[in-house]
Order: sequence, then structure tokens, then C-alpha cells
Amino acid sequence: MIINRKKPILLILIAVLSSELFYFYISMLKSSVSTLSVILMRDYQLTAPNLSVIVSAFYITALILKIPAGVVVDRYGPKYPLVIAIILTALGTFLFSQASSLSLFSFSRAIIAVGYSCSLLATVKILAKYLPVRLYASLIGSTLFCGYLGASFSGYPLSSIINTFSWIQVFIWISMIGIAIAVLLFFSLDGSDGNKTDTNHSLLATIAQSLALLKQPQIIILAVFTGIIVSGAIGIADLWGRLYLFKILGMDKNSAAFVSTTMVYLGVSVGSLIWGIIQSAVQGGRKTLFIIANINALLIISFFFFGIESITILAIIGFLIGALSASKVICYDIARSLVDYKNLAVIVGILAMSVTGMAAIILSLIHISEPTRQAEI
Repeated sequence: MIINRKKPILLILIAVLSSELFYFYISMLKSSVSTLSVILMRDYQLTAPNLSVIVSAFYITALILKIPAGVVVDRYGPKYPLVIAIILTALGTFLFSQASSLSLFSFSRAIIAVGYSCSLLATVKILAKYLPVRLYASLIGSTLFCGYLGASFSGYPLSSIINTFSWIQVFIWISMIGIAIAVLLFFSLDGSDGNKTDTNHSLLATIAQSLALLKQPQIIILAVFTGIIVSGAIGIADLWGRLYLFKILGMDKNSAAFVSTTMVYLGVSVGSLIWGIIQSAVQGGRKTLFIIANINALLIISFFFFGIESITILAIIGFLIGALSASKVICYDIARSLVDYKNLAVIVGILAMSVTGMAAIILSLIHISEPTRQAEI
């Protein structure tokens, strides 16, 4: 770990808070298609499979870019990759607000995914650079807390705002907020603390070290397990849950948003903070993760297949699914112990790539299962 003791505390605080604010911001955007699903299907004649394509465009792009983003952040430090990523996110958000076709909706979401691919990796590097390693799990937990709080905000709160204002105007405002965050980070972060400053560490050496991590069975198993434990919650919150509650159970769109997106991601948000504190104190391991994964699977099955129609019970189940999925904090802490600071962004990228890949597969299944079904609005 590298700690910059010469940097003013105020600038460190601004850098840390701004990076976590961006993770809140990008996580809200990641899940926003679920909130807009009814509007997009009604006003733009999109089908459920079309929405799956839009959502998958985001996840597939993020999946492809996770490891390259990790290499770039490790090589050049977090400042410039993160600032550029935020600007691209703001641009993609603006383009999404102006889109009117499936192709442009998908393209703009892919641009937003560029920012998402870099967000957590750069934030982790910032935390590891300025703050004590003994607090790493708690800090990861707080970062994920911010991110999933943003995802939770994309449910009922964002739906309420969109009901008051035009969704197009709201997304233009969101793009402007992104530019403001980029400015804060540009002036609060150091220019470079990556491997580029090491004259004996070339770009090819950085890439070679990164690829070597993919050959370690321990890392691959950990990455796959991380994806499995989180993907169910993402599937419910980002698309399937909303459509199931709205179309099958007949809930109104705000109630469906509250149960499927807000409560699930609120559970992940609160759970991330709690699991981070627990992990810092007791250092849980693989047995703990195995037990959590099995309980979570049972809850996901009960959400869809037990015929539950009570909003309250479904909201509680959604919250618990999210809270248990948040145990991925343990996975990130285990991963951190396997590498040094120079490769931290890459290993986080490997785990995040697994999460994104699993989510892309799950969210694409609706395109396979409903190839011709037109949504009934």
C-alpha cells in the first residue's frame, strides 16, 4: 500500500468522497433501465427482449473492459482514467436521454458502461493509497454501500422524480452532475502513482503480470463464486423482478420498483457496510460464503416460485437477498490478500468481470425465453 502523507487532508477527503459519490452515481445509472422499462415499452414500442438487449449492452461492454480498465488504472494511477471515465459516462447519459431507437439506446448504455468498468477499480486504488490497510474490508464495504445505495435510489426515488419531471430532462440533469464530479476529482487527485512511474516496469510487464493472475486457480474460483453470489440479486433488481411484479402479479410500477429495485439494492447497500465491518473484525472465509450462497439461492426461488403476492413479504425477501449478496465484500478482501498494491485494480477487475458476466448471462435469458412476447402496457 502507498500512503501519500504530504497531501492535504482536505484534498484526500474530497478525493475519497468524490470517488464514492461517482460509484453511487454510476450504480444508479446502471439500474435505471429497470425504472424506465414501463416508459420505454409504452412510448418507444420496445418489447421485454428489447430491454434485455439494452441492459445486456451495458453489461457486456463492462465485462469486456473490466480487466483492461484494471491494467490502465494500475499502470497510470486512478486520476486520469477515472476522470475520463466520468466524462464518458456523462456523455453516454446525455445520448441516452436523446435516443429514440433500440440501437441508440444500446449504444449510449455501452458508453456509460465504460465509466462503470473503471469506477470501482479506481476507487479501490484511491482507498488503498490514502487509508490504512487494516480498514480495507470496511472501506470496501462503505464503497459498495454508496454504490448500491445509488442502485437503490434508481428504484422508487428515481421513479418518483421521473413522474414529476420529464425523464429526458432528469437524465440531462444527471449528465451535468457527472461533469461536476469529474471536476472535483481532477483537482483533488494526484496526477499519477501507477506503475508507469517505475522505470523498470513497462506497459508490457503490467499486462503480463495481469494475465498471470488469470492463471491462478485460487483467483479464478474466487471470481466465479463472487459472480454467482451476486448475479441473482442483480437479475431481480435490474430487470426480471420489475417485469415479474408488474406483468405477472399486476403491481403498479412504483410498487414494483420499490420491491424489486429499491429493496434489493438497499439490502446490498446496508449489507455491504455490515459485512465490511464483520470481515475487518473476524476475517470470514470460504465456508461462510458457501453457507450464504445456499441461503440466498433459497430466497431467490421463494421470490419467484412460492406464489407470494404480499408487497411487504416480497420487499423483505428482496432486502434479504440483497443483504446476503453483499457478502461479496468478503471475496474482495480475500482477493486483496493475494496481490500487492501494483496489481490491486486488476484483481478487483477480475472479480467485477465475473459479477458483470454472470449478470449479462442472466439478463440475456429473458431475450431467449421471450423472443416474441410483446409487453402489455
